[in-house]
Amino acid sequence: MALLRLLELRVFFKLNSVTKLHLQSLRFNDSRWRDDLHPFRVPAAQHVKKHGLTFQTPITFFVGENGSGKTTILEALAARYPRIGSYSPYNKRLGTELSFEDVPLAWNAELTCSSNASTEGFFLRASTLGSLIGDLDREAKPAPRASERSLARRSHGEGLLGLLNTHFESRGMYFLDEPETALSFNATLGLVGLLATLGKNGSQVIAATHSPIVLSMPGATILEFGEFGIREVARDDLDLLRDWKSFLDRPEVWLRHVIKE
Repeated sequence: MALLRLLELRVFFKLNSVTKLHLQSLRFNDSRWRDDLHPFRVPAAQHVKKHGLTFQTPITFFVGENGSGKTTILEALAARYPRIGSYSPYNKRLGTELSFEDVPLAWNAELTCSSNASTEGFFLRASTLGSLIGDLDREAKPAPRASERSLARRSHGEGLLGLLNTHFESRGMYFLDEPETALSFNATLGLVGLLATLGKNGSQVIAATHSPIVLSMPGATILEFGEFGIREVARDDLDLLRDWKSFLDRPEVWLRHVIKE
């Protein structure tokens, strides 16, 4: 049954062509572009400016080392996507409010969206999760039972799971920065199931992640960021997965380089 489910997801994502996606592509124009300044000089940003970036499946993962530009590109997408009624550091309730100082690439971002792209959306950034949970709690009605206590009163992981299960229901566009943060192994598996359901129900997800569990989702597109820019890779070809396997097999080989005698 599990194998059949995985095959169904592969077929679904393959058949869901780019023309049906809310967000189809990204490019950067020349306005205020400075090759000598961060983040314009990041290889990933340079790659998008030169080649553009096309999204082909409902679920797309950004993967790469810290500083490779995953969050930089994700923030530009989240700030520029034309949606309302969503929670984002760069969006108010009505319309998009861009800040050149906070998200400079947003001014250069030109998005191609489908004619029926959803105006529902959500931008989740790991570094602002605490303040976001507090904002959501203040807007929510009082919970009738203790089991429905506020997100802020739960553990970090519980709060994140509550946020995902409560606010990731509508068909829409979801931008997620390291959504696996603070989640246990089993909770991360639950996250994968949630993301797969979103994709199957007509939503689109673009997520930056370091999690080999999240990256195991069948049918998702994996875009690797690095000094080369951006390239599509198969899961089994990721250095990240090879490193994890090598570490778990022989952790002492890796630890001897970081733990001094």
